[in-house]
Amino acid sequence: MIFSGKRDDMHEIKRNIMMDDEEIAQLQDVPVNTAPLFVKIERYQDVITHVNDMRTFISGLKHIFTLMSEIENIRTDTLKIMRASVQRLERSVSELDSMMLRPGGVPFTEPVRQGKELGNVEDALLELQKQLSDLRRELQDVR
Repeated sequence: MIFSGKRDDMHEIKRNIMMDDEEIAQLQDVPVNTAPLFVKIERYQDVITHVNDMRTFISGLKHIFTLMSEIENIRTDTLKIMRASVQRLERSVSELDSMMLRPGGVPFTEPVRQGKELGNVEDALLELQKQLSDLRRELQDVR
């Protein structure tokens, strides 16, 4: 028969529509706090907008963490440079001090000079300061 499949479908639909009191009670026992299966069309655009806002926020956070990591790397490099500069300066001072013979009883004042190493440290600090200001500008752009 050509329409035999339709009759089976109709019987299944009728069977699903006709529920026992037990089945109705089970459906009524479903907690109210469950998530709805469907979202109203009016609210669908709001949901999509909120999801996209969250994705944008997550992307911004990832970028901020990347910038923070770069800042931390620059900070670590700066500390290493400063530590090495202080050690070199300390070695130079101790070598100079050991080479110098000072006569007893004569006050000696050391002249203040800017050496080559001090210039290198200042250049390195200026470069790091420039990098930090660039990173701050990027961070402001992300906000």
